[in-house]
Amino acid sequence: MTRNGTHGIALIVALAAALVTALVGARDATADEFLVFTDDRAAHSASLSQDAAQTVVDTGGAFAADPLTGSGSSVTRSGSIDGRAYTYVLYDLQFDTTPTGTITPGVVGGDTGALSSVFVESPASQAGVSGLGSWGLDSGAVSTSRQSGVLLDFTTTPGGAGVGHVGLDLIDFETGGNAQLRLYAAGVLVFSTNVDLGGNGGNQEVRFLGVTANLAEGGQRFDQMAVLVNSPTDRWAADRFSFGVAANPEPGTWVLMTLGVGVLVFARRRSRAQLRKSERG
Repeated sequence: MTRNGTHGIALIVALAAALVTALVGARDATADEFLVFTDDRAAHSASLSQDAAQTVVDTGGAFAADPLTGSGSSVTRSGSIDGRAYTYVLYDLQFDTTPTGTITPGVVGGDTGALSSVFVESPASQAGVSGLGSWGLDSGAVSTSRQSGVLLDFTTTPGGAGVGHVGLDLIDFETGGNAQLRLYAAGVLVFSTNVDLGGNGGNQEVRFLGVTANLAEGGQRFDQMAVLVNSPTDRWAADRFSFGVAANPEPGTWVLMTLGVGVLVFARRRSRAQLRKSERG
């Protein structure tokens, strides 16, 4: 390859590096690390632009055989998505009144003030409202001081990397306003926000809630997710739990891939041009 061709490739590589730096640096200005969706499962699915096929809605045996009805301290679900193993455990979490931002599922302490039994129902229903799935959960005992909520703990994920998205249907999720969404990675809080469930506050309604890790803005995969009611004495039910490794990708990865292909095409064309020139000479 000629010296000019080498300089041309070097210029493209330098431009690619500059563009990646600009994109990565720009993300600090937006800082939207997790994308939250309400009442739009389709939009939540559309946000999964990386490994988009790696997701499942756990209902009707799509992930594993539906659990039997009844109550217990927790519900464990084990199955696979495209041959990759997942296990997650569902709890009725009684949120501590003085949370520390840490959580150990199944153990009282940190953000866990207490744990209540959960009821498996087919379908899940509460206050005359039924879910759309073949099975779901209904909350157990109601506390007079702590907020109740559903906790999903992903104990097995591909490569131990956690999940990139979770969605679920909230059934008669009695918030009177906002539900609280909390995400943890290895027991440490990484994201928390209040989710507006509208004028009726989720009461006697079925509302979808989904979250996707936005890697492009510095978000990360997580392995625990809690959704809490607004105040003590409120109850909840939930079903159609969806999850997988998919997430929004890091933009620099796609830029490097695209420009990398461009560099190869450029180099190949330069080589061919130089060969033709030498043959004519």
